[in-house]
Amino acid sequence: MDLGRGELHIRSGSELVTLHGSPDQLLELRPGDQGEFRFASYGDEPWLAPTSSPRRPLRVPAAMRGRASGMLSRVDGARGMAWLVAQSGAERVLRAHPERLRALMPGLWVTVAYSRVAGADWMATVEVRSAARARP
Repeated sequence: MDLGRGELHIRSGSELVTLHGSPDQLLELRPGDQGEFRFASYGDEPWLAPTSSPRRPLRVPAAMRGRASGMLSRVDGARGMAWLVAQSGAERVLRAHPERLRALMPGLWVTVAYSRVAGADWMATVEVRSAARARP
């Protein structure tokens, strides 16, 4: 299991399968757990099926938290990634379950609350401020 990358490695018979999931989904699992895992494919990427509304804030205990605002320059739902460019020009890569990214697109101005998990910033909440506008 890799919480930062949002990956869960599962042995199914002789095959090793990788599923993606948000840290709060992965933290519910323990090495050696057995069972069935519901998943959905986003592009070519299998993700654990959402267990709650994508509007529910991500909750990861003991994670560093922060906020960032800026314009989304790129959104890759299948990989669970969005790129946020602040007014200073600094770019931040944010991770999220594809369901949380579904309504987002490049050019939107957003404010994001995030949790840092194993070196990766995972969206906890996102608030759309407005469509793209020219910088002052």
